[in-house]
Amino acid sequence: MVASERISFPPGPKEPAWVQTATYARDPVGALEKWAARHGDLFTVRIVGMPPLVFAAAPAELRQIFTASPDDLLAGQANGQIQPIVGARSILTLDGQEHHRHRRMMLPPFHGERMATYAETIREVTERAMATWPTEKAFALLPHMLQVTLEVILRTVFGIEQPTRVAQFSDQFSELIARWSSPLLPMLALYGVDPIRLAPWLPVSRKKRALDTALRAEIARRSEATGTDIFSLLLSACDEEGKPLTPEELRDELVTLMIAGHETSATTLSWVFERLLVHPKILEKVLDELDTIIVDDRVDLRQLDKLVYLDAVLKETLRQRPILAFIARVAAVPFEIANYRVPAGTYLCPAIHLAHRRTEAYPQPDVFDPERFVGKKTDAYSFLPFGGGGRRCIGMAFSMLEMKVILATVLSQVSLRLEGNKALGRTLRGVAVTPVGGTRVIKSR
Repeated sequence: MVASERISFPPGPKEPAWVQTATYARDPVGALEKWAARHGDLFTVRIVGMPPLVFAAAPAELRQIFTASPDDLLAGQANGQIQPIVGARSILTLDGQEHHRHRRMMLPPFHGERMATYAETIREVTERAMATWPTEKAFALLPHMLQVTLEVILRTVFGIEQPTRVAQFSDQFSELIARWSSPLLPMLALYGVDPIRLAPWLPVSRKKRALDTALRAEIARRSEATGTDIFSLLLSACDEEGKPLTPEELRDELVTLMIAGHETSATTLSWVFERLLVHPKILEKVLDELDTIIVDDRVDLRQLDKLVYLDAVLKETLRQRPILAFIARVAAVPFEIANYRVPAGTYLCPAIHLAHRRTEAYPQPDVFDPERFVGKKTDAYSFLPFGGGGRRCIGMAFSMLEMKVILATVLSQVSLRLEGNKALGRTLRGVAVTPVGGTRVIKSR
C-alpha cells in the first residue's frame, strides 16, 4: 500500500457515462480496443448505473489482481449477472470460505488419469453427431458443437447414457439457455434484477423450474448410487469437516458445470474451425500431424500428446479469440493498482482480449500464428483464457482434452470449407464472444 489514502482512478474515456455505455453495448470488443489504444493498459470506464470499471491488461497489474486476497477482491459478487441461472451456491457466485470449500471438493474429479478415460466417450458423441451433418449444403457449426459438448457433459459429468434421458436434459437446458441469451435478461441481472424470481410467468422462468425439478429428481435418484462419473464423485465428496454438498449446492454446481463445460468449449471449437479454414497452410500442417497417429482409419486417442501443433493451434485460437473479453472482481476494500487507489465497490477487470493483444508478449497480434506456442510455456499473466489466480477454471484440463478429441475426430474424418471463404466477425451470445453466423461451413465428404 502507498502512503497516500487519496482515492484516484486511472484515466479513461471522457465522454458521458451514457455515451460510454452505448459505445460498449454496440461493440464490446471494439470498444475495449479503442479505449486501450487511447489510454494504455490500465483505464477506467463508466457504465450507467454501475460503479467504475477499471480494465487492466499488463502483466504487472494482472498479477496484482490475481494474487490479491480473495477477501479484498470478490469474484463471486462480480459474477452476479449469471446468478439467476446458476444459483447462489455456485462456485462462480460464491466468495470467501464457501468458495474455497466448494473448489476443494470439486477439483479432484477434474484432474489425474481419470481425464483420459473420457476420450473415447467424447469421440463416440462426436462421430454420432457428424453423421447427421448435411453434405454439400451450408450449415452453422456452432449449434452442432453445442449439441456435442452438452452431450459430452451429460455422459461424462452426469453419467447419463440412455438416449431418451440425454435428450430430456439436453432439451431442457438448451431451451433455458436460448431464453436467457436474449440481450435484455442478462442486462437486468447485471443491475441486480433477477427476472426469473420477479417474473415467474416468463418462459425462461418456467424453463428454469423444469430443469431444477429434473435435476433434484436426479440427485435424489443417485443419492445411493456409486459410479466413476463426476456427478457420483461430487455426491461422495466431503469437506474437511466430513460434510457433503447439500442437494441445493449440488443443483447449483451441476448447472454451473453444464454452462461452463459446454458453452465455452463449443464456441472455442467454432472459432478453431474458422481460423483453420481461413488459413489453409496451417490446416494442412494439422492434417499432416494427425496422419501420424491414424490407426485403422481413426485417430489413436492414446497418442493425443503427440499433437503438439494442434495444441498450439488451439492455444493461438484461445489467444486471438477468447470467449470472454474480460472477467471481473469487485473491490471489497480500497485497492491499490499501479499508482492508483480505487475505492471499495470498484470493478477490477482483467481484460483477457487486451492482454492477448499486447505486442510485448505477442508481436503482430492480428496474425494467426500457432508457432507462438510450439515448445513454449504460457505465462499466467499474459495468457489467461481460463482466468487466473485462485479462480482459474477448474475444468481447464477437461476442456482442453475435449476440444482436442473433437478437433482430431472431425478433421481426420470429414472435409470442411467455410461458406464465403473469409474470416468471420464477432458477435455476442449472452456474454460469450462468438463467430458471426455460428461458423457456417460446407462438408464435402
